[in-house]
Amino acid sequence: MNHLFKLTGFCCLLFTAAALYAQVAIELTIPRTTYLEYERIFARVRMRNYSGQPLVFGRDSRLSGKLLFDVSLNGKRIEPVSADSYPMTGTILQPGETKEIMLLLSQYYKLNKPGKYTVHAYVTHQQLPNDYKSRDSHFEVSQGVKAWSRTVGIPELLSSAVNGPRDQIEERTYEIRTITNNSDRLYYLVVEDRKHIYAVLPVGRMIGMEKYRAEVDMLSRLHLLVPTAPKLFRYYVVGLDGKVEESKMFKTHKNTPQLFRNPENGSVIVVGGAPALPGVDYLEQKPAE
Repeated sequence: MNHLFKLTGFCCLLFTAAALYAQVAIELTIPRTTYLEYERIFARVRMRNYSGQPLVFGRDSRLSGKLLFDVSLNGKRIEPVSADSYPMTGTILQPGETKEIMLLLSQYYKLNKPGKYTVHAYVTHQQLPNDYKSRDSHFEVSQGVKAWSRTVGIPELLSSAVNGPRDQIEERTYEIRTITNNSDRLYYLVVEDRKHIYAVLPVGRMIGMEKYRAEVDMLSRLHLLVPTAPKLFRYYVVGLDGKVEESKMFKTHKNTPQLFRNPENGSVIVVGGAPALPGVDYLEQKPAE
């Protein structure tokens, strides 16, 4: 009788293990190990259906299911901003199918405080006997190291003042910060004032001995020339609102491209080098959406 009880218990254990491992496999990946504070942070979730039948995520209670996350900062769990689940309604996961979802994790959680974050994803569904969880992923949010800064006044025609001359000139600050992600040292542009952060833009990385160049023109726009690869540079014109107004690629040709500011009228142009051609000199990469 004792042997029969042990055998029955062992079979139940095997069945439970099979159920746990034969339904849905879920994997969470954070693309980088380090981010600058207030930077957008994406997550990639991959799910594979091992249940042997379609999993339909619908509005009906019998088909309800969610993709959820647990996020902690320095070991302390943080709450979602509004909803803790990614909208799965309308998703169909066929038997054996693998789906990949790219989502903006910082849309659901405040991830702007410096520190070490841990996150895992899990999926629930009314037709599944269990919830299925990914392994933990880790990343760090850093304040970065200030490499360059320039505070500029906002021209009268762009000012928020509407009646008469201003008592005090409004200011805005352009700041270049660096962070280290694995072996790469990354450059970021932060546009801010005392009340708001208007933009956090990844603009390039340190390449050998090449350095960035920065100049401000007569309209208080920032002109930035940043190395992106050996002998390749990205040229940006960024407005006071943090929006990129112009973006071009240049390459070293006979000499290295430089920024030149005309002292008479304050205009800024690129001199030296030559325009770089997409598909010839570099491969254009689309930003994550």
